[in-house]
Amino acid sequence: MQVEPSSRNNGIGTQLFQELSSYAEAEKQEVLTASIRVDKLDPAGFCKKNGMDKWWGSPSLVYKGPPFPEPKTTFDLYDDKLFQQFVKIVQDCYYPLQKEIDLKPYLASPESVKTYQLRNPGNVYVAMDGENVMASVSIGKGEVDNLMVSPHYQKRGLGRDALHFAMNRMLQEGYKEIHICYMENNKAAEKLYYSAGFNLLENMNVYRKYIL
Repeated sequence: MQVEPSSRNNGIGTQLFQELSSYAEAEKQEVLTASIRVDKLDPAGFCKKNGMDKWWGSPSLVYKGPPFPEPKTTFDLYDDKLFQQFVKIVQDCYYPLQKEIDLKPYLASPESVKTYQLRNPGNVYVAMDGENVMASVSIGKGEVDNLMVSPHYQKRGLGRDALHFAMNRMLQEGYKEIHICYMENNKAAEKLYYSAGFNLLENMNVYRKYIL
């Protein structure tokens, strides 16, 4: 749903939202969600008027600086023999965040890990301690994704090493900008990314309204 700036503040957005709500109710949907860029808009009044509450936020950051010194930690391409360990790390890292904001399912299933975190296994790298996965990071097209550190290996600088490794790879490939996003309740990630030189690009909030 989008209303051109010149046509705002005249009730068009509310009419569109009411139409969407009626359609979702007719389709027996339980929840209607809306993503709104809040760094340029103040949606509080619109959302309150239409019965929506903030669900969660996702800032997107951008980095345009030079490469970093190569991290001491070695990262190798993911191997499917590590799948069970990988699923456990995803569950350990994401469960507290998703439970805090009520983003279900709280505990990722092996199937969802294959669909999301391992949708492109050729872009997933891991740091190992013998046979144990310590950390993982995915490298996209100018985007760092799914940076995780096993709870057993946190507070050792592995998150920073994983971030620098991924960023350096993309900078070496010729990307001029590196993008990353995170859930705003993940304060450890926020501190790490800003300390690495990322700056805010946009800030999206997701609002929801229970219909049934």
